[in-house]
Amino acid sequence: MVKNTAIIVLAIVVIVLLMLLNKGCNDAKMVTYNYNAALSELNKYKNSSGQEISTIVALQAEYHELQQMNDRLNGTISDLKKQVSKKSETVIIHEVHTRDTIFIETTVIDSSKCHLQAHYNDEWANINIDINKDSARIDYTVTNQFVHKQEWKRRNIFASPMLEGSVTNLNPHTSTQEYISYKKKAPKRTGVKIAVFIAGLVSGVLLMK
Repeated sequence: MVKNTAIIVLAIVVIVLLMLLNKGCNDAKMVTYNYNAALSELNKYKNSSGQEISTIVALQAEYHELQQMNDRLNGTISDLKKQVSKKSETVIIHEVHTRDTIFIETTVIDSSKCHLQAHYNDEWANINIDINKDSARIDYTVTNQFVHKQEWKRRNIFASPMLEGSVTNLNPHTSTQEYISYKKKAPKRTGVKIAVFIAGLVSGVLLMK
């Protein structure tokens, strides 16, 4: 009886140790993943419609893990920390620049006062210019539309899948300058805690016999 009890207890201890070892390996992999994600560079390319698409590896972490990340890995991580709360599931920081050069014909309103006006309007911009002898007024509106995605992708057939954040700029005059994608990590499994509890309970019962 004692021999059987010792074997059972030993088996339970081995199982718990293996589960703890597996958890430690998974945690180490996640640290490495986020380290590489923080150092990843923004990748830009044009799709078949001429729209700019920017991609970057998305960070995956729980709130407390994100707060512990080393700011020196990437200066923008500190900006991300300010935006993420304990309830955040997904956070994206997206900085764009909109540039274009247009030529507009002017309309003379009053030549004696050097009063000129010009107007421009298309799908993405509306510009009104009013020029006087000693001043100029420019009223403009720029419209930007974006498509944000997060997808699991492999860099090659041998690489581990990584969560990639991507943004498509629908405005052809807009270019992404900075892009950070964050997704809250899935809750940790409670299997280890349950296994430890069961192991302790079974061991206690067996030792009491």
